[in-house]
Formats: sequence, structure tokens, C-alpha cells
Amino acid sequence: NRFQEASQRFYKLELEEKRIVPSMRAIAWCALQQKKYDTAMRYYTKLFRIPGAPRWEDYLNGGHVAWITGDIPHALSLYHQYIKHYLTDDPKITDALEPFDKDASLLVEAGKSSREIRLMREMLQYNEKRQ
Repeated sequence: NRFQEASQRFYKLELEEKRIVPSMRAIAWCALQQKKYDTAMRYYTKLFRIPGAPRWEDYLNGGHVAWITGDIPHALSLYHQYIKHYLTDDPKITDALEPFDKDASLLVEAGKSSREIRLMREMLQYNEKRQ
């Protein structure tokens, strides 16, 4: 849980142009954990602009940041991308929302109530069934 120290190391790698994508991903994750949501979204957005770089986890975490900061339409868009990529990564997956569920404590810690989390989950589940 030494996110500040870790993020400094990844900033250094980014500046040295070494392991740029993994560094950006790590900086975004550390920023999310430290509740530095502007920084987290800035780095997730950078990742989303690099073809082939974003993973489903990036879309999930980016969705969390957007939701935490009050941008529900953007959060929904990112969550839908996470679901699409998550299901594509492994066709045997039966519960696309399992990673979202595992992050409930992170969302609660960021100020989301259990009720809000259930409602967001229902919206994601409803949309997934429609596709």
C-alpha cells in the first residue's frame, strides 16, 4: 500500500520513456488508490488513446474514476467497454460483472453506497442482456 512511493518510480520510468504503457497503467492505478482522481483519469485517458494498449482492467478502473467523480455517462461507456473486452478475453466467462463486484469495497471507500453500487450493477447487467 505504498502507492505514493510506487507512483514516483513509475513517473521516473515514464520520463525515461521506459515501459511507457505499464508505467501509465501503474500511475493511474496508484492515483486511483490515493484518491487522486484527476490524475487517474488523465492517465487512463492517455492509455485509451494508444491503439491496443488498454486492457479490460483499464476500462473498469476508468469507469470507477468517472463514476466517483460524477460523470455517469462516461462511467457507463467505460464500464461497457470493460465488459466487452473482458468477455472477449475469455469466452468461457459466465459472469461479466464479477470484477465489478470485487471492486465494491474500493467504491464504498470512495463514497459510493451499497445501494448506488447495486443500481449501477443493475444498469450494466440490463445493458449486457440487451446486447
